[in-house]
Amino acid sequence: MDKTTYYWLNDRKTFGRETKHRFYLWENGMWVKDSDWIILGKLIGYDSSEPDWSPYATGSTSVMDTIEVSSKKEFKHWLRETYFDINKKL
Repeated sequence: MDKTTYYWLNDRKTFGRETKHRFYLWENGMWVKDSDWIILGKLIGYDSSEPDWSPYATGSTSVMDTIEVSSKKEFKHWLRETYFDINKKL
């Protein structure tokens, strides 16, 4: 059985997931392929403000602090709360 890992992206206020070594972001009500490697970049602490050759380009704790491991249960709860909040405002 393949394992899916869920992530909460603090700075984007959304979820991501990893399935079969592929990353996806929750955008516009669906999972979309993370073709810009946003999740992996956060996991390794990639700081795009540093030059590629800089020893500080990876391992940035401030970047790694913007992502945390979550769960499918937390994702579903967030989804219900977000959907409820959207309808509540209408």
